[in-house]
Amino acid sequence: EDAALLSRAARGRSVRKSPDCARLLREQGNGKFKARDYLGALLRYSKGVCQADPGSQELALCLANRSAALFHLAQYQECLRDIRRALSQGYPGHLEPKLLARRAECLSQLERAREEEEECLRDIRRALSQGYPGHLEPKLLARRAECLSQLERAREEEEEGSASAEIRTAGERVMERQAPQAQSGSLTGTLLCASPAVALRFGLGKGRHLLAAADIAPGEVVVQEEAFSCVLIPEEAVRPAVERGAAGTEDWHCHRCLRRALSPVPCQGCSYARYCGEECREQAWEGCHRWECPLGGELLAAGVLAHLALRVALQAGCEEIKRVQDQGRGDEETLDRMSTREKSDQPDVDGSTNSTPVPGCDPSGRYLGSSYLCVHHLLPHTHRHAPSLRFLCAVTVATLCLRLQGAGPLSEKGGGASPRDRSGSQSQSETEDERQGRPLELGMLGAAALRHMLQLRCNAQAITAVRDTGVGDSAVQSSAEVRIATAIFPTLSLLIHSCSPNTSVSFQSNLVTVRTAQAVLAGQELLHCYGPHRSRMAVRERQRLLQEQYFFQCQCAACCQELESECRGHGREVLGVCCMRCHSAVRCEEGYVCSQASCGFVLPRADLSHRLQAVQGLVAGAVSLLETGQPEEAVQQLQEAVSLASAFLSPSHPLQGEAADALARAYATLGRWNQAAAQLRRSVEAVRSHHGEDSVELGHQLFKLAQLHFKG
Repeated sequence: EDAALLSRAARGRSVRKSPDCARLLREQGNGKFKARDYLGALLRYSKGVCQADPGSQELALCLANRSAALFHLAQYQECLRDIRRALSQGYPGHLEPKLLARRAECLSQLERAREEEEECLRDIRRALSQGYPGHLEPKLLARRAECLSQLERAREEEEEGSASAEIRTAGERVMERQAPQAQSGSLTGTLLCASPAVALRFGLGKGRHLLAAADIAPGEVVVQEEAFSCVLIPEEAVRPAVERGAAGTEDWHCHRCLRRALSPVPCQGCSYARYCGEECREQAWEGCHRWECPLGGELLAAGVLAHLALRVALQAGCEEIKRVQDQGRGDEETLDRMSTREKSDQPDVDGSTNSTPVPGCDPSGRYLGSSYLCVHHLLPHTHRHAPSLRFLCAVTVATLCLRLQGAGPLSEKGGGASPRDRSGSQSQSETEDERQGRPLELGMLGAAALRHMLQLRCNAQAITAVRDTGVGDSAVQSSAEVRIATAIFPTLSLLIHSCSPNTSVSFQSNLVTVRTAQAVLAGQELLHCYGPHRSRMAVRERQRLLQEQYFFQCQCAACCQELESECRGHGREVLGVCCMRCHSAVRCEEGYVCSQASCGFVLPRADLSHRLQAVQGLVAGAVSLLETGQPEEAVQQLQEAVSLASAFLSPSHPLQGEAADALARAYATLGRWNQAAAQLRRSVEAVRSHHGEDSVELGHQLFKLAQLHFKG
């Protein structure tokens, strides 16, 4: 019954290829192309490519039309690749001359751009050799650097494999830096994906955690790790964050490495999975997609966490799962015992100590973030999850495993029949011994996937990307962080939570980089925020969420400070809200009470909520006016919002910063640069006050201010 229910839920998420859908999408793309909406045309042609059968004329036509959209978007290298693909798929002979002419024009454009850059470099050299004024030299040298960068980029794009080689694995890079340390027997030789200045520790109450083995300056990279596995979040799950009908994450990102892909290469067996190139497609197929491909819609219906849990188990394979399970039975008991104890003064164990090996390390004491051993030893907190949740996870995994029965031997790693070769003969060629061993394989795989599904409740990491929003031609662009995927990073999971962390996290495709946000002294722990941050949430709410999802009561410095203030009997001061009578700060008690006893003003909660909603409505309406080409009307509405907000909000309140940011965009659209800069500086101060001097949010605002000065 459960399998039937999942199949019914998957009916609306069919991933079978459909020539009729491919033709319809190509026709829609043609309409967008005629309207000169080349990006819209590109999206529809790409969807048509995914729906068309391999080797069909429809696929060749979709590829050829997509090459035309890419040409008009000046993506000449991508255009050449699609032309080559179209010709290899049987493009109609009578239409070939048009395609060959486009290829010749692409090559001409690339050569012309190269010649222009080289000519520019020659002119710069001549100017410098003939006494160019010294105070103007920096501008000329910057132009030379840009020319060299453009030439280098062109050379890289000409190489077919440059896309997959763009991002080397984090392990290789960090190992290069660590090699001298490892030879000298340094403590940091135990961590593959971390800086030499980072050490792995294991202690009662805290379990495994990372700390500084030496002083670390602000901005230093301390961890750099490639995701062990990741799953893109489908469009329907992020639709509220997708503005103005834009495509979902699965349309613009490689389903294996998460790189941005303007001309994705589709899976040959389903219409959902797509990749940045043929190499990524082959690696995904050999790794796990050959088993996922037949499930398709069922995986989408089961959800991202179930999909990721199964993918982790499939990538590891039955042999590796069994080896790790046999090796780590003693470590399981140690981790469970450590996770249930309170903090202790007992000293930590270091990652290279042979007498007390740290769980997740290999026999030589190394913590290899890219290995399945590290993933297996992340805590699942099995007994702390609600029984109903454990039951639901078990049923979901069991149902997916039943659907895997016809997908081929699970113990086979690498290779495997391609989607086009899969047929009934594959199951017929399976030996009797393999058929008898199938239930054992499925049981082992299912148990591992269930463990990972429970682990992911506490260890999944959202991968985000910054997307521009607002008016495309504005001098001041707004941006927002959007979740594009869910992943598991074994080394990142070792960082302890703090509501006021000393690190920041950024992503490039499926690679995470952790930098220090402030100076970290030797012996101090590296702290990472799991989500509830002091600048965004009250202490009681943070404590509740962390207890519910991560099963611990936060005792970080920020929480202790705020809780201590509450225990003294003082109401919590509400940041950014001020008294409407004397403009002093207010405290949250039964209402919002002025902190000056001589004033005594009280603002009822309902009144404050109503005023905030009124300001938010004005700002949202003004942004809509701005995006529909009405900047003058937007300015008037935003000025009204600022006037209303100033009566009860201090300049540091986030809503004041949001209104100032929108005003800056409106003034920049009108070419009123001085007023735009003044408003953006107000927004910068609000962000600095709310998020902190070392926050990523402040960095984004300062970059926007630099953009404004450059363009205006």
